[in-house]
Amino acid sequence: MIKKEITKVSFVKSCEEYPELDCIGEYTEKLSDGVIVRRFTEFYEKLTEEQKRNIPSNSRECRFFKPYAGGEKFGTDEYYEYGMQDYRRAEDYNNGGWCYLVVHAEAEVITPGNSFPPSGLINTIKSGCLGGIESDSDQAYFDEVKREELDELRVALVSFGFTNRQISKAFEDVEEVSK
Repeated sequence: MIKKEITKVSFVKSCEEYPELDCIGEYTEKLSDGVIVRRFTEFYEKLTEEQKRNIPSNSRECRFFKPYAGGEKFGTDEYYEYGMQDYRRAEDYNNGGWCYLVVHAEAEVITPGNSFPPSGLINTIKSGCLGGIESDSDQAYFDEVKREELDELRVALVSFGFTNRQISKAFEDVEEVSK
C-alpha cells in the first residue's frame, strides 16, 4: 500500500513578468516639471539652453523619466536627490541589474490513489505567494521571508493530514529554486 509522503520541499524565487514600477517613477514622452532627460541624465530645469535645444524630437525609447522621488515636493533638494536615485534604479532595472521577485514555498507529496493496484498521486502543495521583493535585497530579508513562507506551508501540510514528524523530516533539506 502506498503511504502519504512528503518527497521534497522547496523555496522558489521567480522574477515577476509585469511588475508595477510606479513606486520608482515612470518613463514618459511628456516633458513636464521634474522630469529627467535620459539623453543627458539630468533634470530638465537643470539643463543648459544648448542641451534643451538638443533634446531629440523622437526616439525608440521614452525620452524622459518622471521620478517618484520619495514623494518629496518638486524643486526641493530632496526631490532632486531621491529623483536621481529613482532614475538610476529604474535604468538598472531596464538593464537587467535586478528584478522584482515572487516567492513561495512548496512541497511535493505522494498520496494514495483510488486505482487497483494502488498507485500514488503526486501533488504540489504551495504556500501563498509574496511578490514585490527586490532581487538584490539583503540575505537577512530573504531568510525572514523564507521562514514565513515555510511556516505557512507547514500549516497547509498539517491541514492535509501530515504529521509534525513527517513535516519536520521533510523540512530538514529545503531546496532553493530560482526560475
